[in-house]
Amino acid sequence: DLDLTGVSATITIDAAPNAVTVSATDASVCSGEDGEFVITGDAGDTVTYSIDGGGSVTAVIPADGTLEIAVLGITATTTIDV
Repeated sequence: DLDLTGVSATITIDAAPNAVTVSATDASVCSGEDGEFVITGDAGDTVTYSIDGGGSVTAVIPADGTLEIAVLGITATTTIDV
């Protein structure tokens, strides 16, 4: 057994990050047109996302709290996972 009598400790609990919201600037685009997703959250938060199950992309939400993600030449239903 370890005797910790007289030992003090400080525990710091960081606030949990706020949830981000994700939206499409236009819910419907014609085949071949560009689209855009918008991730809104706290400035400086790091988010990881993927488009249509592709590779993960990590980005930092800028000072205005809005991260814009362009998707070029959409030809089918496109999803973003955050």
